Amino acid sequence: MNELMQFFPLEEKPLQETCFVDGGSALLFQTTNESKGLVRIATLLFAGKKRVKQTIVESEVDLQGTNPEEVLGKLREEKEKTAGKDFERVVYDGLSNPPKGISLCKTTQQHSNELSLLLAKKERFLCKDQHTYFVKLHPASSFIFKVIPASNLGEQDMVSYLEELASVSGDPAFIGYPYPLIAVDQLARISNVRRAQERLNVAAKKGAAWNALAKEDAHAHVHEILDSLEFEK
Repeated sequence: MNELMQFFPLEEKPLQETCFVDGGSALLFQTTNESKGLVRIATLLFAGKKRVKQTIVESEVDLQGTNPEEVLGKLREEKEKTAGKDFERVVYDGLSNPPKGISLCKTTQQHSNELSLLLAKKERFLCKDQHTYFVKLHPASSFIFKVIPASNLGEQDMVSYLEELASVSGDPAFIGYPYPLIAVDQLARISNVRRAQERLNVAAKKGAAWNALAKEDAHAHVHEILDSLEFEK
């Protein structure tokens, strides 16, 4: 294992009032001259093991450029950052550059051998590998997660966040992952049914012009259609 790694044991402490933030997005249609997406931002306020308040905000967005899905992803991230700005303590789901608090990422780039050794440790811990942090929030968990702190958050404050998250990371459905992040992820998801409903709303607004837009949109996603088909081999 990398000798430069530093380990910090974690205790379990009650969760102070904390806002959990996540976002979802879906491309409604894509054409050469016009594209539109749907962004859904969810916040979930937790204290201890109780929900205090939740919000869900959806918005249609006009997209410019040759890669509307990339633009949509960046717009979603900006809206996630804005959603957490009025809360003192914030935990983001997978945000690459959190403006405050911390972000917990479900994937890591850790080498598989080192990962196996880390998971073998039957304890909660924070691991620092040069400038990258990884955390295991439950002794029985089979997962470690990358932690990204805000640039102005001190290391001890980050430890405080993680020790509080440990107290809500015992859900058997995903042991070792904070339950409030599971819940806010579900709130932020845009289902296929919801996307279809919103496409109908757009079609109603566009009127007769929708037929041409829908035809060009279908051509733009021909590879996705092929990928969704299954054939006997």
